[in-house]
Amino acid sequence: MKKYPFFVVFLVMFLFLSESNPKLAQAIQGIEYSQKYVLNEVLVKFKKDVLAEIVQQSIDYLQGKVVTYLGQELSAYERVPSLFSHRSFTGDPDLLLIKVPEYLGIERAMSLLRANPNVEYAEKNIVLHPLTSDPYYYQQWSLQNTGAKGIPDADIDAPEAWAISTGSPDIIVAVIDVGIDDSHPDLESNIWINPGEWGPDGEGGDKSNNDKDDDNNGYADDYRGWHWGWGLQEEVRNDPNPIQSEHGTVIAGIIGAVWNDIGIKGINQNVKIMNLNAENPYGVTTTSDMVNAIDYAIENGASIISCSLGASESDWEGNIESFEQAIVRAKNKGVLFVSACGNTDVGWDNLEVLWHNIYPGCFPEENIINVLTTNYYDELDITSCWGFSKVDIGAPGTQIFSTVVHS
Repeated sequence: MKKYPFFVVFLVMFLFLSESNPKLAQAIQGIEYSQKYVLNEVLVKFKKDVLAEIVQQSIDYLQGKVVTYLGQELSAYERVPSLFSHRSFTGDPDLLLIKVPEYLGIERAMSLLRANPNVEYAEKNIVLHPLTSDPYYYQQWSLQNTGAKGIPDADIDAPEAWAISTGSPDIIVAVIDVGIDDSHPDLESNIWINPGEWGPDGEGGDKSNNDKDDDNNGYADDYRGWHWGWGLQEEVRNDPNPIQSEHGTVIAGIIGAVWNDIGIKGINQNVKIMNLNAENPYGVTTTSDMVNAIDYAIENGASIISCSLGASESDWEGNIESFEQAIVRAKNKGVLFVSACGNTDVGWDNLEVLWHNIYPGCFPEENIINVLTTNYYDELDITSCWGFSKVDIGAPGTQIFSTVVHS
């Protein structure tokens, strides 16, 4: 695995927060939380060197449409395989997101595709739920605990780490979440700016709105990141304006709130935070949006990806290869993937039981760091999952004081 600067170990230790928010949980119940997969959408990967005509015939047989990574729907014969803009996923030209008609149904479509000898695999587009929520935070005991909350030294020894390094602007941390308040006074100067995206004045501008893909990365005006959300039919989606949320802003503050004497200290004084909004306002997303967000992070220079969501093995129902292959692509580029091991409200070893494995944290790729939650007594928090062979590290993650969306 690629070696990272010493301070990186400390920034990954805070990415996952465990305290629940009843109002948020109640809101999720009425939206997509109970939905296990996106209706009438299939991820299908055709085998290499299969003729374009065969792919077209296979899709047309389902009367399906290819959904591009920018959300455009194309019939089998409208799609031009050689065009980058006609890909479903920027990192894998052979993986397609297919929308099938309602009368055919997802199960029938899956059966037909899996019986097709030209198909490597076909998967449902799984709905992923947040493994964390948005608590309130009162003090930064997690950086240096003097015993005012919990017990002394139940922390990450941040001052000792800062004696070695306070970060580097060359490290980009991609936060795949619900969106970050990128104008927050404690965050703004550490937010990643796409160096190749130019605004109407030739110098970037506030949101770079010249409607051009200036750096030819496939995304127009992605001056400060991107907002996906096609899988969950949000009103505003697939555009260069990530929404602002409490959870994404909290995570960003933990990673890299600026040391400017007006707020809190982030674990890193110097770092760049890439704002990738792949979740809806309730923290729910899909396989397809997550794969595209991971590919974006890889292709635009991220060193680390933060991901605090997932699903148990039973919820995935075996539809995990496309997600895992995206993490493999990150590994091949030397990108670290930091994931939450999950919250269960019971402290038993559920990650050691096969059907309770939570992915992506339990994938075997060596670039994954799977993190559990500790409390201010330096103990496993009661809400956290754990497992002797599945979890890599524990980190403070309950009642953490951080940045929130400012008004």
